[in-house]
Amino acid sequence: MASTISVMTPSTALGENHDLDALQAALVGRYIIERELGRGGMGTVYLARDVSLDRLVALKVLPAAFMAQHTLRERFLRETRLVAGMSHPNVVPVHAVEEHPGVIFYAMGFIDGDSLTDRVRRAGPLPPAEVGRVMQEAAWALSYAHGRGVVHRDVKPDNILIERATGRALLVDFGISRVADSTITSLGESLGTPQFMSPEQAAGEPADPRSDLYSLGIVGFFALTGRVPFDAPTVQAILAMQVTKPAPPVGVARPGTPFQLAAAIDKCLAKTPDERWPSAEALVSALQQVQGTVQDIAPPVRNFQRVAEMSSTTVISLFVLLPAVAVARPEAADLLLMVLVVFTVVNGLQLATRAQALRDQGFGYDDVRAAFDADKRVEQETANAPIAPQVAPPGAKATRGRLTLLAGLVMFGAGVALASRVHVQTKLGTLAVGLLVLGLVLLVIYVMTVVYHRTLTRRGPNRLAVRLWMSGFGRLFFRVVASPRGGRNGAIAQAATGSSHHGAAALLSTLPPRVRKQLSGAAPLVAQLEDLVSSLDARARELSEALGELGDGRSAATDDTATTVADSRAALATDLRHARDSVVSRREAALAALEDLRLCFLRLRTGIGTPDAGRAALARARTTMAASESSS
Repeated sequence: MASTISVMTPSTALGENHDLDALQAALVGRYIIERELGRGGMGTVYLARDVSLDRLVALKVLPAAFMAQHTLRERFLRETRLVAGMSHPNVVPVHAVEEHPGVIFYAMGFIDGDSLTDRVRRAGPLPPAEVGRVMQEAAWALSYAHGRGVVHRDVKPDNILIERATGRALLVDFGISRVADSTITSLGESLGTPQFMSPEQAAGEPADPRSDLYSLGIVGFFALTGRVPFDAPTVQAILAMQVTKPAPPVGVARPGTPFQLAAAIDKCLAKTPDERWPSAEALVSALQQVQGTVQDIAPPVRNFQRVAEMSSTTVISLFVLLPAVAVARPEAADLLLMVLVVFTVVNGLQLATRAQALRDQGFGYDDVRAAFDADKRVEQETANAPIAPQVAPPGAKATRGRLTLLAGLVMFGAGVALASRVHVQTKLGTLAVGLLVLGLVLLVIYVMTVVYHRTLTRRGPNRLAVRLWMSGFGRLFFRVVASPRGGRNGAIAQAATGSSHHGAAALLSTLPPRVRKQLSGAAPLVAQLEDLVSSLDARARELSEALGELGDGRSAATDDTATTVADSRAALATDLRHARDSVVSRREAALAALEDLRLCFLRLRTGIGTPDAGRAALARARTTMAASESSS
């Protein structure tokens, strides 16, 4: 019902609704109905204005035909009371619940935006970073609901609203939810949307919070690919697929998806509830790691990156334009060169000052490089979208470039050939010079276009500047103007601002020598854990790439050979997915051990910890290392 609340569909003629008279009688003086927004299995939604507060609300009304059915009526009342008691930034709020003769309705917040379904249909599959954010916010809402004993039972893109002003995702329509100990929903009764229904719901078995996580996994699959993993002409066929058929790996359906996000969704889509995330909180933690790999860049680092990118792009553009200006206006070339040198020096001094400020806050070149790498990953994710709007047909720009080059070469060649045979003063001589000039102009246009698109753009005007800062120049610049300061303050700043696993090593170096001596073997253990995290990252990426190379085999025939190949492919996909899940689990354990050590070292540095606690943390970390090595 999410899209019915947010999408501005054409007004339904109010007089055609036979239930409207009773509703309008109940609303007199308090709400003014403006139009119908949509209809669902559990009611009709109207856009209305709250007269006393002068605000738009969405009114959900139970159809009169259902009110005579006691079970449906009680379920609707239970839904409204449950939702009315909820208060969460990712749950659409309920303002009032009312029952009148012939009508039951509740007023909820009107969300100005789109449903996730409409967003995907309009813009195509979303970038992985945005999918991770939407899933995380929906998981927050589910975590809140599950904590109150509520299972949503109908998580789908239609029921996730994206607020236009903020981009916030909100969960709506607990119309077929139930309290965990409720007896209203009888066993064997299938409620929900087949394409997003969990296997246990499809089989008529009781649903628990992990059922919502399965449905949220399908939502993520849909947002990444623009399609659902299971679809068929009949509801019965879809339900059978939900129960028996494994979902395609996300890495296959959407190549280029970050392995953490693909693993999180694949785990949601496990057929057995025990193989899924144990709770919405666990899924949130996994999705936060996905977001962190792309978006968590400290503001001072991001600010330096943007200024460095802009300044370098300007300087490079001026250097590229200098030869053209020198040819056109030779008398101005010296002045332009002097201005360019002064501008370069001033920008360099400003960047040096900013780099030194970064150093004083505990940041270095590696942090700036990480910011550029994060932008590059986001760009690649967007470029890898399966559906992308195109203004011109594919290859149109390349075709125009080739035609320009060919015309320039032909004209220039014709001019040279003609000029070698005729006198310059003749009409043919004039034509030859004209062809030479025109051909030369076309060649210059082609060369400048290539230079612009290949060196001055990153689908924007700064590719060369980005490459410059990601090369050895950036590291050399920081080494010369902002070499790291030794001592306690620099290490503490790095520990405070770096990631948790880097912070463990930095905090250890700040401890007094006598304390470090009592923590025998701490430094090499921290280094081993960091190496383990790096190697597990690489292994998880390798497994995700293998899943992406596997393919889905949809073009295979239906004979026995093709069936055997399809079974082999499915088995391999399962093995790869399980191997990746194991690697991701080991990586999370290693990161948790590093964070445990970092917190212990922080306690010791501030004087509120004991060496015994530190040794206990080291013992736990060694156990984690041993367990990881034994399972490798």
